[in-house]
Amino acid sequence: MIDGDAVECWHCGASISRAVGADTASGAPTLAASEVDGGTREFRGPSMIGRDVIGQYVIRRKLGEGGMGEVYLADQPAIGRQVAIKIVHAQTRGRDLDDHVARFRNEAKAAASLESPHIVQIFNWGELDDGTLFMAMEFLSGPTLGELVREHGALDPERVVAIATQVCAALTQAHAAGIVHRDLKPSNIMLIERGDAPGPSFAKVLDFGIAKLEGSDITRSGAMFGTPQYMSPEQLRAEALDGRSDLYSLGVMLYELLAGALPFSSPTAVGYVTAHLHDQPPPLPRHVPRALAEVVTMLLAKHADDRPATAAAVADALAAALKGRSPIAVRRRARQRALRTTLLVTLAVVSGSALSFGGWWLWTTRAKTNAALERERARGRALEQRVREQDLAVQRAREEARTIAQEQLLSSTKAREERREVQAANSSRPTGGLDDETRALLTRTRGQLEVTLRRVLDGRRIPPSEVEDVWRTHEARVAALEAGELEEVELREQLVSMIQLYRRSFEPKRPGDELPLAQLDATFMSMPTKLGHALGEAERRELLTAIYETYDAQDLSVNDRTYFKRLAVAKLIREHEVAPGEQASELVPSDAIPTKPTGPKRPDQPPPDELPTADDDDDEPAGNQAPLPSLDGM
Repeated sequence: MIDGDAVECWHCGASISRAVGADTASGAPTLAASEVDGGTREFRGPSMIGRDVIGQYVIRRKLGEGGMGEVYLADQPAIGRQVAIKIVHAQTRGRDLDDHVARFRNEAKAAASLESPHIVQIFNWGELDDGTLFMAMEFLSGPTLGELVREHGALDPERVVAIATQVCAALTQAHAAGIVHRDLKPSNIMLIERGDAPGPSFAKVLDFGIAKLEGSDITRSGAMFGTPQYMSPEQLRAEALDGRSDLYSLGVMLYELLAGALPFSSPTAVGYVTAHLHDQPPPLPRHVPRALAEVVTMLLAKHADDRPATAAAVADALAAALKGRSPIAVRRRARQRALRTTLLVTLAVVSGSALSFGGWWLWTTRAKTNAALERERARGRALEQRVREQDLAVQRAREEARTIAQEQLLSSTKAREERREVQAANSSRPTGGLDDETRALLTRTRGQLEVTLRRVLDGRRIPPSEVEDVWRTHEARVAALEAGELEEVELREQLVSMIQLYRRSFEPKRPGDELPLAQLDATFMSMPTKLGHALGEAERRELLTAIYETYDAQDLSVNDRTYFKRLAVAKLIREHEVAPGEQASELVPSDAIPTKPTGPKRPDQPPPDELPTADDDDDEPAGNQAPLPSLDGM
């Protein structure tokens, strides 16, 4: 899962010293004794010191331990080398650590399938007779890239490019095998001494515990794994990933190595999520060559399509940047060549297609004529059907009018009771987990969330007393925030919870719901009705009286009583109103029938299915909406 400040290795449970890997979710505790301390949780499995493992390894001493298992240093006498061995005992597997075991197997499969000098080598792995899982890997000695940055700060651009090029070689191998690392960060890059190069300079990519293999994924549906400081936007959105997600993480690493600090900073994981999804990083320091800074900017693109396609392409761009060649200029020339080719092909296609245009036009004209004739025949059949159903429709309208009010009241009461139950069970945390909508809402400021909540309340069928209660509750929470009794993040999470609750519990408003009751009454009494739904003046007044009497008998506030009457009368109008193009029943002389109810016109009023959502970019308050002048199309 997302872990913004882990202090344990989730492969073996060993405690990691704060001086090593404190800025990331895990370091390299399983590979080097210098990166593991003795562990803070005692493991009570059988002692492994001196034990022979599959006849090849003899365990000498413990490097670290934790709640999942242990890490040992072992000899391999047959070839005279030392290895690091991870152990997960059988009794550990019987506890509630199935995810840890799955990651253990995942790391072994991922790393063992790769053959690159820049990826930690897995010699052997499997299961012993007593059920103990083990994995033997090369024992490395050297600092991690994270330790190097903490000790020295920003590194020279030449050294950064040298290290990044080696990481690209490892990623090229992994991506070609269908493996996405998903947790690339400085603490998962170890530098060791190799050859004649002075000091540790040979890069090794570690920790494939949450890597994604083709055809297999240890993650659960909707879950996110990784370290939020380095995760790509698509990884934070739990979308399908490819190698370009690792390239984004590489871009974050390059920024940190060149600037001595991460591109974004936050005290919480949610802050990093917001920054990676929406914010642009500050410019790199001036000592960084401009061409190199452009490569980093390309890697940090929010959309995967705007990043380089492969790790090999990144390595080439880094090498060119050190020579002063801008990657943006190279891409521009490539696009120009592609455009010229496309224009030539288009001209050839247009020349050929012009010859067949005349025949196509004749065929489509005939098809349109036949379709229009069929629509007219269907319209005639529908009109005949409506005439036959006239008597039945009138009787049904009279019966339904007497039940509209009671149904509306019961629906609102049920929704209000559900709101109280949800608030009692979960008074502050957003419901539904970190789904896409919740993650989108959590990225907003308090002011933006208040605007969204107001839109939800304004756009839903919610009694006025309920809306007033919501804002009174929110004002009390704001007062608690100002008094220091509530954290800003808690207030935002409560707003998210309210937004989700009212979207789920109340249906959207329909056109006409907000018109004044007097205007709705007059509209229903004078409007033409559908053919087959003819209603006399006395019948219409009888329907309205039944609605009004039902609500007057209820224990409601004045505003709520008027509100429910408006909804019920608007429903009557929608059921009987003549749609554009339909034939109307004759009730009164045509010159006395208004074709539209009077009222101000709002051309920009959105239809019901376009009410604002969590994804709206407009953060301005919606204000009071003008009533719709017509109920057409409902």
